[in-house]
Amino acid sequence: MKIDGHTHTHFCPHGSGEETAKFIEKAIELGFDRYVLTEHAPLPRSFSEALPYEKELVQYFTMEETELDDYIKEMHMLKQKYKDQIEIRVGFELDYLPEYIDWTRNLLREYQGYIEETVLSVHFLKGVGGWRCIDHTPEELKENIVLHYGDFQSVQKVYYETVKEAILQFQPSRIGHLSLCQKFQHYIQGRTSVTEETEKEIQGILLLLKQKDIALDFNTAGFDKKYCLEPYPSEWIVRKAQELGIPLVFGSDAHAVKEVGRHYNRYESIFGF
Repeated sequence: MKIDGHTHTHFCPHGSGEETAKFIEKAIELGFDRYVLTEHAPLPRSFSEALPYEKELVQYFTMEETELDDYIKEMHMLKQKYKDQIEIRVGFELDYLPEYIDWTRNLLREYQGYIEETVLSVHFLKGVGGWRCIDHTPEELKENIVLHYGDFQSVQKVYYETVKEAILQFQPSRIGHLSLCQKFQHYIQGRTSVTEETEKEIQGILLLLKQKDIALDFNTAGFDKKYCLEPYPSEWIVRKAQELGIPLVFGSDAHAVKEVGRHYNRYESIFGF
């Protein structure tokens, strides 16, 4: 099947705001068989309020809790509307927040039966002044996360340890953009390749994914990020995953209609389709 397994909707406050139907129609035009709607699930209120950012920026990260029922209702309506043209699956992209595991489990329990797929991602690490978003801006990463830990390779170590924790706590459909910490790799000065210790950590993560039968998001958004210029996960990780037989599901991470299915040709070439 031709699948776009990681996409966003008009409920995303940092997306284009285009109606989700337009995204789906673009996927149909491109010949996709399945299109998975994985909107950013809300952040817990107390977590949001404690973030060291302006309120307007925090509201930019995810939809609000009050929008959840509307999201579910609208996406299932679209699923029915387009059912004869494409298979729509309704889901979430979930943030792994170590201090809010029960909150996340309760969210999943509440919407059980309505959510068909989940992408579990790590977007936040502790940094200067509290939790910091690792993929917001290169300046943010450098000043409030890299300097907090001392160097970029230390950030990588903490990031992958956090990803491993997430996998041990949850059973998602797949792990989102596994190497997201590399998004600003060409902005950061100093070594950005992983250490031997971190490489072993990543290999352990892959073995855990294999054991738990969890797939990986092959996320092509990184190709379009000027400081990244590669997919998530990095291609060496993709090769290791292939050796282990871990499924890699294409994800455009589309936040605008024009991004639906982006770089699918690169996905095909890497996997020899």
